[in-house]
Amino acid sequence: MRRMQTWWVVGMVLLAAPAWLAAQVAGSQPPTVDVSHYNVRLAFQFPQHQLAATAKVVLTATAPTAAITFALNSNLKVASVTDPSGDKLATQRTEHGVNVTLAAALEQGATTTLTFTYAGPLATAELSPIAGIRTAYIGQHGAFLLYPGEWFPLVGYNTDRFTMTVSADLPGQYGMVASGVPAAAPQADGTIQYTYRQTQPTFPGSVVITTLHPVTLRNDGLTENFYFGSGVDQALVRQYGAAAGKIYSFLVGHFGTPPTTTLHFIALPNDSLPSFSSPNMIFLSLGSIGTALNYRLLMDEIAQQWFGVMVTPATRNDAWLQYGAARFCEALYVQQMAGKAAYRRAITDFTVGALSYPQTSLASTASLYPFSPQFQDLTYDKGAMLFHMLRWQLGGKRLFAGMRQFVAQYAWKAATTQDFEQVLEKSSGADLRAFFTEWYQGTGAPKFNNQYVIYRLGEPQRPDVAPSKDSIASNHAGGGGATNDDAIPHFSVRARYRVTGTLKQQLDLFDMPVELEILTDGATVRQRIQAQGPTTDYSVETSARPRRVVVDPNQWLLKETPGLQVRVLISRGDNDVAADDFTAALTEYRAALKVNPISSLAHYRIAEAFYLQRNWQSAANEYRAALNGDLQPGWVAVWSHIQLGKIFDMTGQRNRAINEYQLAIATQDNTQNAQVLARRYLRHPYKPNTQN
Repeated sequence: MRRMQTWWVVGMVLLAAPAWLAAQVAGSQPPTVDVSHYNVRLAFQFPQHQLAATAKVVLTATAPTAAITFALNSNLKVASVTDPSGDKLATQRTEHGVNVTLAAALEQGATTTLTFTYAGPLATAELSPIAGIRTAYIGQHGAFLLYPGEWFPLVGYNTDRFTMTVSADLPGQYGMVASGVPAAAPQADGTIQYTYRQTQPTFPGSVVITTLHPVTLRNDGLTENFYFGSGVDQALVRQYGAAAGKIYSFLVGHFGTPPTTTLHFIALPNDSLPSFSSPNMIFLSLGSIGTALNYRLLMDEIAQQWFGVMVTPATRNDAWLQYGAARFCEALYVQQMAGKAAYRRAITDFTVGALSYPQTSLASTASLYPFSPQFQDLTYDKGAMLFHMLRWQLGGKRLFAGMRQFVAQYAWKAATTQDFEQVLEKSSGADLRAFFTEWYQGTGAPKFNNQYVIYRLGEPQRPDVAPSKDSIASNHAGGGGATNDDAIPHFSVRARYRVTGTLKQQLDLFDMPVELEILTDGATVRQRIQAQGPTTDYSVETSARPRRVVVDPNQWLLKETPGLQVRVLISRGDNDVAADDFTAALTEYRAALKVNPISSLAHYRIAEAFYLQRNWQSAANEYRAALNGDLQPGWVAVWSHIQLGKIFDMTGQRNRAINEYQLAIATQDNTQNAQVLARRYLRHPYKPNTQN
């Protein structure tokens, strides 16, 4: 369901690639200056959507430089840039920002302060740094200025940490929310001067001006200020508050001292980012808030207060330390809330994303557009899988102790993957060079081929004869459970069957523990073997007759399997649709059908692609094929009926449309509010451009 929920978001974000890609990829090289502090003074003309700002930028040269390029929202016009002497500097506006030529070149290590004066309208998503997404907006009822909106002069997006003071004089009906410590002082003209000071270096730069009074809640040691507005039911606000407190307590328990004891939760319009985490601020679009608690997304964003705000990636090649950690925390919390099976389902979802772009390593993600599906699948999903596999290799206790030490050691600092590896090795005593070589620097994933033979041995041992140490060691479940990584149960009978096999895979440098599950006529036997290189031999003894050997039954490893191949192909097709590349998408979907000709999901995605192209006949054929397929996942049935009903309504076949809506209701599946929509269209025919 992840793709179904986020298609529209990915689609709009991908439109930004031509505008931002060159600047962001160029930004993968370290900038020649390091900005340490901003002092920004804001002024608003709300009815006119106008921002006027003065930004004092304190920076230090990291290399000799005579000119500096800053990113700045294209809607904003620079009036002047001055040096500490007040002299105007030469500037040149570019598509992505502004080039500033210094009066005299800065030597490496030299520090200076530049003062920017600029203004402009922020009314729509036009010229937004992320095309089609409102990341900065001013209107009659307030404003939101998000860090990705580049509303102040930036270098080193999401890698150059800084402190910030931001202030504004506002009429009495408005309040201001930003990162850091707040202060408010009444002014002689009746306005109130709001000031926020972020004193720890991180990534502040998100500001909200609002007429709303917050709903303030206190849960589990966390003070929560909700600015969700009247459109969100107060009962739901309280549910989010209670969940946020529990998530906060969970994260403190795992990773130690929190970066803040106060969080502001702010609702964004649906044409802005679906979610975003800024120092002591959590932004959620109204669509993301929804009508029911979305605790997974909430965990993802709150976890980034530890991984992303307090400890930040040194480069975009280290971005998995932020986004992967947040996704891994999401899975851990799913396990706590819904159990081991739900955890494994989350891991399966992560695996699909991690395998979608197997030829790109995490160590080279700086070359990717940060809002592209490739970057997000790798840093979020493959990143989460690295933490998951470390849990298997080290055990839960050692991993969490290492992550806790990492947070403590690099609090309010930038960290590299090598820093993380060194902390884990020191904390756990394990040599992780092979792990990070394979999974961080390398590409691909193992595809296992298991060949084995079963031998019958002697009779069972009498109960009064103690088993040998070798017998005990050969029959243990080494950390295979998703909830008890360190438990090693032992068997106490001598085996009378032996499974001798060879485990093969294609990666020469592979060196990982692999769990084998031997299903027998009696108790299931699990054994952990160390697989090294393309071929690993093993031998396992059992007391009951073996029936089958399963490799990695608990999904501890990122691996290619035939069952996932269809989902991976569909995932890539979804990304192509989001980029309006329907030809490429259809190629991926049809490849999925070659693997599984009755895949309802593949047929459904093909139907969606045709539907978006307004090819009603082909879309209807594919929706019907989806209904005649394997009906996996289950929501395909209800939505295929609804989509067929919409097509029949649009082509003047109301009786056939009614039949499809009735069939949709009969499924009793309310995925994505399906039952509500089916009943609505049953009462009133679907009309495009007026109804969803």
